[in-house]
Amino acid sequence: QRVSLGCPSGVRAAMTAMVASYLVLLSHLPAASSAEGLPSSPNALEKLIVTEFPGASACILLLHTKGQSGCRGTAEKVPLMYYSDRVRQNGGAGGDVVLVVEEENLPEFLANLASNGSSLARSVKGGLIVRGKGGKGRPSSFSPADVFPHKNFAPYTDGGYEWNPSGLGLLRTGRAWPPLYVLTEEESEAFREMAEWNRAKGYRYPQYVADLTTEMLAADQANTFECLDKSTCLPIGGYSVASSLPPPTPASASGAAAVDDECVLVLAQVGDSNVFHGLNKGAESSISGMVAAAAAYEAVARSFKDRGVAPSRRLA
Repeated sequence: QRVSLGCPSGVRAAMTAMVASYLVLLSHLPAASSAEGLPSSPNALEKLIVTEFPGASACILLLHTKGQSGCRGTAEKVPLMYYSDRVRQNGGAGGDVVLVVEEENLPEFLANLASNGSSLARSVKGGLIVRGKGGKGRPSSFSPADVFPHKNFAPYTDGGYEWNPSGLGLLRTGRAWPPLYVLTEEESEAFREMAEWNRAKGYRYPQYVADLTTEMLAADQANTFECLDKSTCLPIGGYSVASSLPPPTPASASGAAAVDDECVLVLAQVGDSNVFHGLNKGAESSISGMVAAAAAYEAVARSFKDRGVAPSRRLA
C-alpha cells in the first residue's frame, strides 16, 4: 500500500529532460522549493517533486460469501480534486480524478461511491480523506455497518427495526472500490496545500497528481471460501489455536476412525469490521475475547479436575 503525490504534472513529465531543463522545471515548483537551489542529483529532484504519506490508513479488500467489498487497484498520475467541487460540477461527472474528501463529507462520499449507476463512481480513481486538527470536522454520525447488523441471526422474523439508524450498509457491497486512504492530521495539513494549488488553478494543467496502490493477490477470486482454499488470503484476525477438553480421541494405530463426540464450542469474538481497519477502535477486541475464553476454559477445566468427573460433552 502506497500513497505519493507529485508536483504539478508538467513538472513530473519533464523529469527525464536534460540538466539544462532544470531551470524550466524549477520555475514550476513552489517558491519554497526552488529557493533551496538546484538539486544535485535525480534523487534530490525526486524529493522535491514527490511527497509520500506513510502514515495514511488504507481501505483494504475483504472477501466474503457475497463477493468482494473494500478497496483494491491503482491510480497513476491522476489529478487531485476536492470532492465538494466535483459534486458541484455536473453532479460528479467528468474526467478521471483522485478526490480529496474532508472527513465531515465521508459518509456522503462513500454512499455516493457505493450507489449503483453513480456518475461519480465511474470517474473516481481513488480518494484521500483529510482530517481536521483535534478531531474538528468529524461527521456527526458514521457507521459502515447495516441498519440491522446480522439480522439473519435474529431470533425473530421482523428485520425492519433500525438498531443502527446511521448504518450505510457498506461492509458487504459485493464489489470493490478504488483505493481510499485516510491521512493523519499532520499529513492532512501538508496535503491541503497541494489540493488548494489545483483548486486555485481551476483544475487545469499543470496540477498536482497522485499515485495510489492497494493490491491483493486474492482480488480475482470469487469469495472467502475460494481464497482460503487456495491460501491467497487470511481470515480476519488470523488463525487461532484449537484445543479441547478432554483432548480429542485420536485414530487408533490399527486404522480405526476417531470417535465423533458431541462438543460445545467456545469462541473468541472477531474484532469489529470497518472500511478503514487501521482506524477501527474495536480492532483489538478479538484479543480481549480470546483472553476471556481462555480464562473460562481454565475455570471449567479446574472444576472438572477438582470434582474428579469427566464432562458429558467435549469443550472445544
